Amino acid sequence: MLSAKSEQFLIELRMYLVQRGKSDEDINEVIDELESHLIESEKNGKSVESIVGKDPKQYMKSIGATLPVAVKELAVLIPATVLVILAYLAYVPALSGDFKLSQTVLWGIIPVVLSLAIYSSLIFKVFPKYHDKPVKLGVIAVAVSTLVIGFWVAFYLWMVPETASAYFYGHG
Repeated sequence: MLSAKSEQFLIELRMYLVQRGKSDEDINEVIDELESHLIESEKNGKSVESIVGKDPKQYMKSIGATLPVAVKELAVLIPATVLVILAYLAYVPALSGDFKLSQTVLWGIIPVVLSLAIYSSLIFKVFPKYHDKPVKLGVIAVAVSTLVIGFWVAFYLWMVPETASAYFYGHG
């Protein structure tokens, strides 16, 4: 059984490697091997520092540097993400037969990108640090979601008064 500190380190390492574009196969292999070393080390009365050293962030960087970037996975994931976002934004207007591609819609890409950046930093940076504190995690998640939704509402209210000249109309 791993200590809370070792589990915390493994979670942060996994998120660090995912964020750096490493393949799932490589990540799982590294985590499994490191987990077995940590279990053995803790059985012998040693701390997590005996394996990862005094600077865990540096240890993460060194592991990340040894693993190749999963170019094939990213080459599929990035365009797929962009297409899903565009489809999501166009879905409801397309169903209602009132799809318009306008300056307002094009400017709408800004809050989408900002929201993705905020949520990805929440998932990759904040959640691993508070995984064992669900109340704090919930408060942080609600606060960030409220901020993002508030930004969307403010952006919408700012854009509505603008005259939206459509570039494309699609009527069903």
